[in-house]
Amino acid sequence: MSLKDEILRILRSGETHRIHFSFTTTDTPPQTISINHTSFDAVRHAIETNRIHVDFDHGQWTTNHRAPSDARYNRDHNALLVKPTANRQSRIFEALVVHECVHAFFDLRRRRLPQVDNEAAGYIAQGCYLRTSGFDRSRLDQSSDNEVLSGVLIADAIAANNTVPAFNLDDLRNSLLHDSHYQRFIHGTFVGNG
Repeated sequence: MSLKDEILRILRSGETHRIHFSFTTTDTPPQTISINHTSFDAVRHAIETNRIHVDFDHGQWTTNHRAPSDARYNRDHNALLVKPTANRQSRIFEALVVHECVHAFFDLRRRRLPQVDNEAAGYIAQGCYLRTSGFDRSRLDQSSDNEVLSGVLIADAIAANNTVPAFNLDDLRNSLLHDSHYQRFIHGTFVGNG
């Protein structure tokens, strides 16, 4: 199966289609972020029609994001990039793809929103995917997977109450604002260019 087909399979999956949540951004005036199956269908369609390219990440396109990751979305080139060494047979990888596709969706929709909210939405979607796929969260590293764990806790609350709890969302944002991997851009604004 090609890399592109693998990404499309993830986007078509029942686990991805069960993701749905909304929350209010931190900017003024506040905006509503809503992610659901139509968000992922839009990204899937953009990949199928080559509006978003899927490729292995050989460092061909740089970004200001330096966090170690097996996948990333580059909005300047409309590209979902995957490390050649990524374990593509794992749910952790699949959840990361879902996270990056949230960024792709905001780019397609030309959204302008705080980077912290852009990343928070990605982590919530990632947590929702891990939860719906039955991932054993004890496999996550308590010392290095803070944001992923926060996303899973928020996914638990969404499943129980159909809402993103403000306390957990504030914890996730705070973690992102203080994570050294995100310092180059987390205080800025994401501007999607389609």
